[in-house]
Amino acid sequence: VPLLLPIPLLPIPQPDLSMDLDNYYYNYSKYYNTEE
Repeated sequence: VPLLLPIPLLPIPQPDLSMDLDNYYYNYSKYYNTEE
């Protein structure tokens, strides 16, 4: 049972983090391009 907990918990934040990172880089790129 304790092994089953970290398994479903891991894949959930992964896509969220990926999307957050994509958003972060996109916004950062936009900001950087605007600064230039």
